[in-house]
Amino acid sequence: MANIKINQSNFDNKLTEWRNNVGATRADSLYFVSSEINELDIRIVAWRKNLLINISSVDGFSSKITYLDILT
Repeated sequence: MANIKINQSNFDNKLTEWRNNVGATRADSLYFVSSEINELDIRIVAWRKNLLINISSVDGFSSKITYLDILT
């Protein structure tokens, strides 16, 4: 399990890795700065990829994304 920092330019790729089950990436936690990436954008991209994710606030500055499941 890795803690990975994501940004606007790479979060789509990380969600695709979760979708395709590349390596052990589903056990990873993705962290982002709340003011840098719109949470709704992440949720929309995940939904289009049929991913169920959880986004939780770590502190007032950053948030954490964890993988939950794949929708069929």
